Amino acid sequence: MRHGNTSAEDTVAHVRQVMGQADPVGRDEFADAAGDAQGRRALARIMVSDPAAPARTSSRRRRRWTIVLAATLTLGTLGAGADAAGVIPTGVTNAFRKAQDPNSDWSRLDMSKATKVIEARDRHGTVVQLWVAPGANGSECTYLRTVDGEDGSLECGEGGVLPKRARPGSGPENPPLQARFGELAENEMGLLGRAPVSTTAIRVTLQDGQQRVVPVRPDGFFMAFLDHKPGPRPTWTEPPANPHEGFEHADLAAVDARGHVIVTIREYASSF
Repeated sequence: MRHGNTSAEDTVAHVRQVMGQADPVGRDEFADAAGDAQGRRALARIMVSDPAAPARTSSRRRRRWTIVLAATLTLGTLGAGADAAGVIPTGVTNAFRKAQDPNSDWSRLDMSKATKVIEARDRHGTVVQLWVAPGANGSECTYLRTVDGEDGSLECGEGGVLPKRARPGSGPENPPLQARFGELAENEMGLLGRAPVSTTAIRVTLQDGQQRVVPVRPDGFFMAFLDHKPGPRPTWTEPPANPHEGFEHADLAAVDARGHVIVTIREYASSF
């Protein structure tokens, strides 16, 4: 396959250069990095870029969430533990232990300070939780945990991964409404993020026109299942110019107690 004057070999080399350790064509634990929505979208952007162009230093944040400095790791069974108040489950501790890397910006994590940020339960009783643990120099790692079976994903980043709460007009580096829309559990779409000050709910309009209302906590965090199955997947075989092409979307509106709209965004289905 060729894209313009770029050969398949050049493209693979360029992808490896850009993605570094998370080599989607390598033989390691990152080999499936391009197998989900996020990976395919990232590859779409890479494929339409110029391999000969000088490498650019990427910004730490993206519009939707913090850019992480390590690939997302999908975790298998890590051992469930007690989830009583004040007790950090064994699975959470084991997950954060896997994230520790002396050569990274976050280095060792203080797992004694791991905190559950928020959780959601679907109509079948599936519980998903978001945990965070601090690392070195203000960095942190998050663990999005499916309690049943102790499965989930890790993200770590310099300067923190959890979105900071912002006010409207604060600029693209710290947008007022930050959210992820995608499969929060297998075959169950959900929403996770943080809203600006004064937000009491997120109005969600799905691509098929259905609407949902997601409550927002006083600290701005929100997390909920949407009682909605994933829509059709992209069918393109070569990356399109628009990396969102073919992905389901949801329109989100942050509203205050009086029902006034504070800010709106459109989110495309992605991996958690």
